Amino acid sequence: MEAPGRIFQLSFLRMKFPFLVRAPKRRDRNKFPLAGQIAINGDWNNKKRSRNGGAMCLSDTEKGFQTQKRLNNPSLIGAPKCKDRNKFPLAGTGIGDKNMTYTGYLFAHFIGEQKDGEQIYFSLSRDGLHWQDLNGGKPVLRSEIGEQGARDPFLIRSPWEGRDGSAKYYLIATDLRIEAGKGWEAAQYAGSRDILVWESDNLAEWKGPAAHTIGVEGAGCVWAPEAIYDEAEDAILVFWASMVEKKQRIYAAYTKDFHEFTEPFLFLEKENHVIDSTIIRTEEGYYRYTKDETTKNICVDFSKTLRPEEFTEVKSETLSCLHGVEGPEIFKFHDREGWCLIVDRFAAHKGYLPLVTENLASGEFRILKDSEFDMGATKKRHGGILPITEEEWESLAQGGGELE
Repeated sequence: MEAPGRIFQLSFLRMKFPFLVRAPKRRDRNKFPLAGQIAINGDWNNKKRSRNGGAMCLSDTEKGFQTQKRLNNPSLIGAPKCKDRNKFPLAGTGIGDKNMTYTGYLFAHFIGEQKDGEQIYFSLSRDGLHWQDLNGGKPVLRSEIGEQGARDPFLIRSPWEGRDGSAKYYLIATDLRIEAGKGWEAAQYAGSRDILVWESDNLAEWKGPAAHTIGVEGAGCVWAPEAIYDEAEDAILVFWASMVEKKQRIYAAYTKDFHEFTEPFLFLEKENHVIDSTIIRTEEGYYRYTKDETTKNICVDFSKTLRPEEFTEVKSETLSCLHGVEGPEIFKFHDREGWCLIVDRFAAHKGYLPLVTENLASGEFRILKDSEFDMGATKKRHGGILPITEEEWESLAQGGGELE
C-alpha cells in the first residue's frame, strides 16, 4: 500500500506531533499514507510547508489541514516530553511501571444486548483471574447520546498523568446499541462513526460521555476503539475497526487529549475481515492481537515499533485452533511472571476465557480450566483491563459502589 505520488519518509524530520499535519480525507483506502509519511506529489502537489514549534506543518491556507491557530492550542502541544519512559506508566504493559506498585486490576466491560446491557460496567480483581462486580453488578456509566449505548470500553492511563491540564484517565467506547433493534447489518454499514469518551482524575468520578467523529469518510461503523501511548511520537495512538468498501479493517489516528485527532490512516488489513485489535507493549516491542472476523479466531503479530508496515505474524497453534472468540484483551500479571490473554466466547455465549503464558514470543498459551478462574456474577463482554494501585483500588471500592 502506498499513497499517490512519491512518498517522502520523514525519517530525519520525525514529527513530535503527528496530528499537526492533517491529511485530506480519501475515499480510496489505498490513498491513505502510512503513519510517519506524507505525500508530496500526486494529488497533494505543491503543498506549502512551514515550521512551528519544531513540527512540520502545512500553511493556514490549505483546505483540510490544520491552521496555525490550532497549532498553538495548548491542549495539543503543552504536554511534557516523555524522555524517560520509566517515569510514565503505560496501561497494561508492565513497561514504565517502576515508580508504581500495582495491587489489582479494573475491568471495564458491557454485559450483552439485553436492556441496559450495552452500558459501562466495572469489576475489580486482585489477581486478574477472580473478579468482583462493582456497583452491585449495575452500570457505572451510561451513554444517552448518539446510539444511546456503549460497548467495548477501553481504559487508558494518561502518559502525562494530568500534568498538562488534561485528564489522568480516559475511557473510550463504541457508540452502538444492538438492543435498539436496528440489527447488525445497519450496525456495520450505517452505524456511528463516533467514539464515546469519558474523562476522570480518580477512576471513581467521570465526566462524559462526549462523542468524537474519527471514522474515515464512508465508513459504516467505528468499533472497539483502543489506545496505546506511542513514545516515538509522544502521542496516543487510537485504533478501531471500520467497515469500508464492504471490508472490515483497522484504522488509527493520533491524539494528545481525546478531543483533537489526526486524520485516520489504515493500520491493519488482512485478506480476511479483521476487527477487535488490542496491543501490549513489552521490553522487546509490541504484540497485537486481532480477531479474524472471517474465521472467528485470534491472530497475532509483532513489531518493535507501532508503524503499521513493520508488524509481522506470530504463529500460534493455540489461538488458531480456538474458534468462536472475539474481544481479545491482554495484560501482564503484577504479582508473578507471565501474561494473561482473555477472549470472549461469543459463539457459545459463555463470556470471557483466560489464557496464560510466560513467553509471548512463542505465541502459545495455556487455556485455563473453569476451576482456575471466576469472572464474577455478570457475564463479561468485550472490555478493557487496567492495572491499578492500592490507592486506586480504594477509590474505586469506596466511590464505585459496593462490591458484589
